[in-house]
Amino acid sequence: MTGVECPSICQLDTGEVLLIQWQFAWYTLEAARKLWRESPTAASFVLPSRSSWLGQRPTSEADWDAAPLPWVRGDAGLFASRSTDSGETWDETRPVPIAPYARGYSPRPPCQLADGSLLLALDSHDERGVLFVLRSLDRGRTWASPPVVVSAAFPLAEPTIVALPSGKVVVLSRHERTRYLHQHDSFDGGATWSPPRQTPIWGYPAHLVRLADGRLLVVYGVRRAPFGIRACISTDDGASWDAAAELVIRDDMPNPNLGYPTLVPLGDGRLFTAYYGEDADHVTSIMGSTFTL
Repeated sequence: MTGVECPSICQLDTGEVLLIQWQFAWYTLEAARKLWRESPTAASFVLPSRSSWLGQRPTSEADWDAAPLPWVRGDAGLFASRSTDSGETWDETRPVPIAPYARGYSPRPPCQLADGSLLLALDSHDERGVLFVLRSLDRGRTWASPPVVVSAAFPLAEPTIVALPSGKVVVLSRHERTRYLHQHDSFDGGATWSPPRQTPIWGYPAHLVRLADGRLLVVYGVRRAPFGIRACISTDDGASWDAAAELVIRDDMPNPNLGYPTLVPLGDGRLFTAYYGEDADHVTSIMGSTFTL
């Protein structure tokens, strides 16, 4: 059985809609253990715990003996689908090559460069913590290989990417320990990247967009009291961020089980962000907020 983790979607300048999805697979404990025994270095499995599906990777028979659940998570790959009629129908779902990585994970869509090519920012979602980009020259039908490494500075993860008219490309990612967003810049269309630098923005994961007036806006979850969703602006293409004027979209959420906001300009000056969180009855729900700057 397969499942989809954090799909992302965007509309290209041609009007086509591109859907990216990382898929994972579920195995019975017995089936996964058999595959692992046949090739323990090649098989990518995670033994979930009773408190988290993240779990741990098995390194020995003892790990399998101690597995607390009768099922195991594996990786099924990264895939792309295209629609030419605003999502009414979709073409064939095609695999996206991510080798040498087993996973290509991000909840954020690719950006489109001035020449029409796409850059998709991903992370390896494993112990290595590698950020990398893939390039497509044909609107997501095929993707060039191998990936270009943005950073191998673990523990950065869950990148969001935007291309600017100047040719600069900006990637923001979460830092798993400090919880600050970190930034990488490219000035050659994603061929090379600057080392990570910490921004003054505390929150994660982020979604970065360029507004019609040229400003950059990043929206993110805040998983410390007061819990909620916030945003921050850059007026200089990401050279600096006005964290002192951080926008509080909401700060009335009950606990840190929240986040992954996605931002959409509505065209009338308003912005809409969708995210998840718990409601008053502690039911995890999809929520949304409309706001203006």
